[in-house]
Amino acid sequence: MLAVPCTCPFRLRRILEIAIGGAEHTLQYLVATGHQSADRTDMSEPFISPLTIPKCLDRLEKAKEALYRLRNANTFEEFGSHWASFLIHTGGILNALDAGSKMSPQGREWYGGVKRKGRADPLVAYMHQSRNTEEHTTEQVTAPRPPLPFGLRDQDTGEIDWDMGIDWGSGRPGEGNEITYDRKPNYYDPSRKRQMIIGGPTGPSLRPVMDRSKRVYWPPDEHEGKRLRERDPISLASIYLQYLEQLIETASEIA
Repeated sequence: MLAVPCTCPFRLRRILEIAIGGAEHTLQYLVATGHQSADRTDMSEPFISPLTIPKCLDRLEKAKEALYRLRNANTFEEFGSHWASFLIHTGGILNALDAGSKMSPQGREWYGGVKRKGRADPLVAYMHQSRNTEEHTTEQVTAPRPPLPFGLRDQDTGEIDWDMGIDWGSGRPGEGNEITYDRKPNYYDPSRKRQMIIGGPTGPSLRPVMDRSKRVYWPPDEHEGKRLRERDPISLASIYLQYLEQLIETASEIA
């Protein structure tokens, strides 16, 4: 608490004390809610555990190493392994921030806001759920190559489903030279009405993932209110790392 000189008249001193106390309360609130420009005046009680930032930075370096290996993967198997490592290490950053912020009401309020924004952000939500899928289920979060060299494009939303399903079989001969395939998709979205077949990707791609309530999270096309021009796994991973670095920087300022 800032001190008021004793030479001030009593009533003036009391007014100043009230004003200063309110300003300090507002300042602490701004810091707790993630305003990076605020300066803390009371360092006696940290909002976040002092062990949080070093752990986050350790996970960040491991995630960067995984991204480097993703860029230089020579096989689809290597790519899938490094993508799993990337998801685990980036998830470790969020876990550390979650745990470290629980030591104070201000920390809980700040990270609660982070989680609310993350759930509404397509990129952050997809990465978070992909990490859960990777660690807690047997489902694959990457597809080395499409089961068939094409995908389905929703003509209303523009969303493309490269994961055409896992059980196409060998096809059934039809009349003339036609072959019929029975599609049994992993993910069914009844909102997708009009679809057309388009050419598929030639490299690794991301698959849709589901949470425990069976909600489907599609590979994202938006982050922080902006459309993503590049949606390949490497580009999405790079953008996500930038987001996490900014989050760690904010946390370090209020720790």
